[in-house]
Amino acid sequence: MLPETLKPYHVHLNNLERLGDKSDGGYVIHKKSIKQSQVLVSIGLGENWSFEKDSIKHNNKIKILMFDHTVNNYFFFKRFFKDILHFFLLKKLRLKKLMNIFLYFDYLFFFKKKNVSHIKKKVGNRNVDGQISITKILKNLINKKTVSVFLKVDIEGDEYSLLNDIQRFEHSINSLIIEFHQISENNNLKKILSFVKKLKLLKIIHVHGNNIYLKKNVHDIIEITFANAKYLSFEKFKSKRSYPISQLDYPNHPRKIDKKLRFF
Repeated sequence: MLPETLKPYHVHLNNLERLGDKSDGGYVIHKKSIKQSQVLVSIGLGENWSFEKDSIKHNNKIKILMFDHTVNNYFFFKRFFKDILHFFLLKKLRLKKLMNIFLYFDYLFFFKKKNVSHIKKKVGNRNVDGQISITKILKNLINKKTVSVFLKVDIEGDEYSLLNDIQRFEHSINSLIIEFHQISENNNLKKILSFVKKLKLLKIIHVHGNNIYLKKNVHDIIEITFANAKYLSFEKFKSKRSYPISQLDYPNHPRKIDKKLRFF
């Protein structure tokens, strides 16, 4: 169960849409958010950029900056041989699984686009060798007169160190997606609630439980979408919908049930 504070505000269904895969890597957003954004800052790349590919389809002028220090040639080298091994062991017989063998070529094709960049740096709260702070990223964009940023964060637990800096720049963030990990540990749920309560403009419009990892049959990873009330329209009352939402939400792990969220 999740605290009532995390229940989304009501958004009409025709103002919600899903970008990215119908599995892990896809997220529900406000329909106008990508079109109104000048830059998509995506922190955490991994092996899935389906959300970013769909973003360009919706707004071919948007600039995409993706940060991930772990994705390099060695990453793809390991991934390729793992996929080849699974193929010969008959573990990759579905079309999508077979296509993943050629993930590196999809990466090369996508990142050769002039408005897409992969910055191989870790994002944190300091500026040191191999690391850049979220403050520096957002300040640079604001200084260049970019005033509408879509921010997406999926960094496997390191997101908690960024929350204070994100809150300071919320006036320039059109929309925000954060995947919160290990919410039952280290007072992380309290950190999320504190962050949400401090926000003045960014309001929750969608939440989804990631079913890849359940702790005692309860979600320990949640995906939250925020929209800036200054730019995007939604109601000022909490939604009475049941989550997940049919035909918008899909299980991150397609062979596991997408468990219903409950609020207290």
